[in-house]
Amino acid sequence: MKKINILCVDDELQNREDLSAILNDEIIENHILKVETLDSFENAFEQISQRKYHIIILDIFQGKPEDNGNKLGIDVLAKIQDNLFFRKCRFC
Repeated sequence: MKKINILCVDDELQNREDLSAILNDEIIENHILKVETLDSFENAFEQISQRKYHIIILDIFQGKPEDNGNKLGIDVLAKIQDNLFFRKCRFC
């Protein structure tokens, strides 16, 4: 059975626990979902660059949006795009 590795980066414990409870060890066709969670945006890029994830779920805000939380999830996404994606398009 093949594994699908999922990383969820969210500063809210309940969100991480709920997502893990719903998805971890679920089987879809011939694939088993394995969920890891991380509460730190600061450590997210390092973890992502060291491990192979098929799916990454990023919270956008550290804190609550209505409290003017920082958009650290966007920063992590930009860093992933700038450093870990390779253009394979022959027309690019």
